[in-house]
Amino acid sequence: MYQNGYSIFGKFYDLAGIIFFENDECYTDEQMIDEHNRIVEDLASLISYIMGFNLSYDPDRVEPHYTYDEFKDGVFDYFD
Repeated sequence: MYQNGYSIFGKFYDLAGIIFFENDECYTDEQMIDEHNRIVEDLASLISYIMGFNLSYDPDRVEPHYTYDEFKDGVFDYFD
């Protein structure tokens, strides 16, 4: 969170601006969809910054897969 403080503040500021300061009573359907898109994007960015997931999209990246037993053994090894 410390390394991404400016980005977190920017996304939070945009989210607060959407919720509290935008007058969306007369928006068209397209504008409402865009507003919802911005809200979801800001929330997803905030969650990814807070949880430390800041990878860019790469369809060629292959993540390692673990079986349940391998995962369970790793957790027990961590606590030991």
